[in-house]
Amino acid sequence: MIKSKIRGQMRILAAEFNGYRRAASKISRKIICSQQFKKSDTVLAYMALPDEADISKVIKKAIKVGKSVYIPKVFAETGRMEFFRLTEITRTESGAFGIQEPAGKIGTEFQPQNADSRTLVLVPGRAFTKSGKRLGRGGGFYDKYLPLLKNKARIAGVCLQFQLVDDLPADEHDIRMDFIFLG
Repeated sequence: MIKSKIRGQMRILAAEFNGYRRAASKISRKIICSQQFKKSDTVLAYMALPDEADISKVIKKAIKVGKSVYIPKVFAETGRMEFFRLTEITRTESGAFGIQEPAGKIGTEFQPQNADSRTLVLVPGRAFTKSGKRLGRGGGFYDKYLPLLKNKARIAGVCLQFQLVDDLPADEHDIRMDFIFLG
């Protein structure tokens, strides 16, 4: 099955799913209670779109307990994505693709060469497998960024039950998740 067809099927399932609030609470608890989260001092997170697992509670908890939290900013014109520090006072605005991103003067950028075993990367996607395959939205932003972190940081897919599938096509450049947080 080709990736675009799977993405289309996942969009339909996402539109039909009505348990986002309950799932967000469940997945946030799983992440916050995990050893991966507890042992991390840096968290690269994401700001959820309406059809993604909302991890805003994880972000708030990470900031509250003193972890360094970074969220992505997409530079659509160059096809690149970078992560910038998020604090209690960081303003966000709707950026590329309607995703909340740091606003104004962006702030401190995460340096991938500083990633280590205490860096937890939370990655959204359209679909995942238990073995860690990931299908994104098709923009390739994570496909370009994740290789900078592989074998340094702990990379976790974050998905809802309907997004977990038996198999996905994978290209040579696709990075497997080290583990999956399932809500």
